[in-house]
Amino acid sequence: MLSDEQEEAFIELWYERPCLYAVNSKSYSNENVKKKAADDIAEKIAISVVAIYKKTTSLHTQYSRLVKALPSGNGSAAKTSCQNWLTGHK
Repeated sequence: MLSDEQEEAFIELWYERPCLYAVNSKSYSNENVKKKAADDIAEKIAISVVAIYKKTTSLHTQYSRLVKALPSGNGSAAKTSCQNWLTGHK
């Protein structure tokens, strides 16, 4: 599990590397470039590459859940900074 500081750093570092998430990026299909980017992130925030991929899976799941419409009358809790980043709201 990442600390709040590690999670914030992870999100910033991930966003700086579109080869990891932007399917329209020229380097998105290049596994060597993606591996190097993931290795770099792991080194900078002192976690394993496996943890990087687990976190990305977790963020993808969170995003999918956040964009689903809530049923009528259902209140929602305040979003975390990570959730706001995922949905594009700051």
